[in-house]
Amino acid sequence: MNALKDTISVCIATFNRKQLLQKSLLALCHQTLPTELFEVIVIDDGSSDGAGEMIKGLSLPYRLSYYYQPNQGLAAARNKGISKAIGQIILFLDDDIVALPRLLEEHVRLHCEDERAVVVGHLDFPPDLEYSTFLWYLDRINEFNSLLHKRPKGEKHRPVALTGNTSVRKEHLVAAGGYDEGFKEYGGEDKDLGYRLQKLGLNFKYAPGARAYHYHSKGLDAFCQGMISAGKQMVRILHKYPEIESDSSIDIVSENWFRLPFKKACQKTIFMALLHFPWIISLSRQMIRLADNFNLRLLSYPFYRITTQYYFGRGIWEGLREFGHLGAGRARKRVPVVGYK
Repeated sequence: MNALKDTISVCIATFNRKQLLQKSLLALCHQTLPTELFEVIVIDDGSSDGAGEMIKGLSLPYRLSYYYQPNQGLAAARNKGISKAIGQIILFLDDDIVALPRLLEEHVRLHCEDERAVVVGHLDFPPDLEYSTFLWYLDRINEFNSLLHKRPKGEKHRPVALTGNTSVRKEHLVAAGGYDEGFKEYGGEDKDLGYRLQKLGLNFKYAPGARAYHYHSKGLDAFCQGMISAGKQMVRILHKYPEIESDSSIDIVSENWFRLPFKKACQKTIFMALLHFPWIISLSRQMIRLADNFNLRLLSYPFYRITTQYYFGRGIWEGLREFGHLGAGRARKRVPVVGYK
């Protein structure tokens, strides 16, 4: 199949990030893929910042469709994008992702080489974004940076977690049932769908050439709140799919992300200490501020690690209280510290 015969629909769900959305839409004007081979669909999930008016004022060389819905969450917004898409391939971009010129062409090329692929593109922080110690920390632990160096181009991608730069053929998304709209909070809908796509026998592939910039706008406080939500949603996923416990071929995330601290005694001790002695986190955050003031990145790393794991652990703890306790086997499964969102 000729790579330039497949069409791709770019689905962008947005909520109150008008300026970043505009930057994302303008970047898609410079794609190497011919404009007749792609469309862009914006699903506005209840924004109140005038995103619709901004879009009306743009003059773009590609087909753009805009849909507004009352706030229903990311999963519902992306499902609407799936239903409206006319392309054979659907690329999900977050509204703070700015595509580099070859992004769409690389996604289409890999899907034409393997019609059963789930293509996970690469994300970098842009050069014009202030590179704080926090962003440096995220860079160090983000799985896609390590995959860039450790995995040959196009090699199967073991994790089933999706990102803000992921493409799948529409027929496979429909076969998997789309996103579960029951996931209202951050940190669950992508892994849930990713698991179902892997159950269909699809091949997860990392595409280092499908590059984009991530304009990460969250500070540490907002990020940690997101980690609480992500921890809760991970427990929900493990309850939803009890078969994960006995399926050794399934790994929810990559080898760089830490394990639930319920197995090894030392991990459990550290985890419980963090939960029951919050002054440890206060001290950790003071050390982060000190490291930030003097730009001591290596010093900041362990304290960012402790802090983010603490909030993720809090989310797990809350999830266990809400959804019930997990068996020891399921607790062995890997769960994320961080992902690009």
